[in-house]
Amino acid sequence: LAEYAQIQIIIGGQRQAEAADMQLEQLRQQRWDREGRWEEHYEKLTYLLRFYLGWRTSSPLLEQTTSEILKTLTLEHEAHRQLKEILEVADLVKFARLYPSLDKSELHLEWASALVEKHAPPAEEARS
Repeated sequence: LAEYAQIQIIIGGQRQAEAADMQLEQLRQQRWDREGRWEEHYEKLTYLLRFYLGWRTSSPLLEQTTSEILKTLTLEHEAHRQLKEILEVADLVKFARLYPSLDKSELHLEWASALVEKHAPPAEEARS
């Protein structure tokens, strides 16, 4: 939980998109998925996405289920499909102990980075 509190503090500052990118890169470097620590990997990945996208859309995504999030967020088709897959795989990891391939896990990190980049605030908004 302390690690998640750090995400909130970092993202709560002026450079939220850069902080989210930094946290995703840190997760990529940790590569818990390669160590078989799937639950930790996907928990952190989805927490970061829920927190960041929730902040960007002023939605309480941390308190919502996967299906509620997908109904709440208005994303373009491909981004919605990618977020849906990430969240659903995370649910399978958490509840069914089913794990994706390492290639798929890496792809999910790439998609998460793209979602953060696509929803980054304009430069003038990030400074306020």
